[in-house]
Amino acid sequence: METSTKKPWWSFALLVAVFWFGNVLAVGVGYFIVKIYPEYATTAVYALPLLLLSVPVACFWIAWRRRLLQRDNRTRPFAIAILFIAGVFYIYSMYVYSLNVCPSLVLPELKEDPSFDQNWAIRSVLETLPSDSGYFIVDPTFGAHVFMFDELDRWLRDQRIVGRLSCDGCNTRMMLNKLFGSADQLERLTVASSPECGYVVDWDGAFEAYFRKGAGGWERLYRDHPKARGIVQVSRPIYDPDCGVFLVYIGVQCHWVSGRGRLVAYRIAPDSTIVEVASVGLWIS
Repeated sequence: METSTKKPWWSFALLVAVFWFGNVLAVGVGYFIVKIYPEYATTAVYALPLLLLSVPVACFWIAWRRRLLQRDNRTRPFAIAILFIAGVFYIYSMYVYSLNVCPSLVLPELKEDPSFDQNWAIRSVLETLPSDSGYFIVDPTFGAHVFMFDELDRWLRDQRIVGRLSCDGCNTRMMLNKLFGSADQLERLTVASSPECGYVVDWDGAFEAYFRKGAGGWERLYRDHPKARGIVQVSRPIYDPDCGVFLVYIGVQCHWVSGRGRLVAYRIAPDSTIVEVASVGLWIS
């Protein structure tokens, strides 16, 4: 077998290219399967470890075949470093997938409860907002626009969010999985306006029109509607009948740089009122 030590840097460049492009390809294929073909998500759980394992294996084969690990090879320290990084990256990737990705992809569906009134849940949530004798303007749709799509995976995989939303007897991860899974289903609310309860649904887009170019924005909105307290966006409530808790996203914006978005878990009390049992902030401005 001919030695490749005459051109060690070319061989080392090949090793680096395989490492970087191999990992990008493996992660990209897994992401493509999960996002574009969710029906094969469970298959991706088992395929991704094999794809990721192929990277350090390929790197080691190249290093051995091209004799980059020989003591007289000038690139030997760098090749060893790349192999070490490849191994560490694989171990870390397996830790992340086994801890976060796998459970969220293979979770069973939540039980459906036909007696759960979605509109009642939304009304109850809106009535908890501190309107201070005024009213909040409610966006008439919930769905894709409520969430920042590039943040969905981070929220779902973040163990701190799952932990802070945990409730006794509830499977928080299943609720989160279903909540984010429905984020791209844009639908209109069917909740009626109730100024006396502190909210008005912007059915005709009259309030949204204030934020068109040259329409005056928040300043004119508050001048024309002094009782308005801000704009609210809500998600579809996700209910777990096993524990009597539903999860909902609430985003409130009161000015250009005054607002916040939260995930909130409410428990339905025996007297049909709701009690906040857990929440986690997602953004603030």
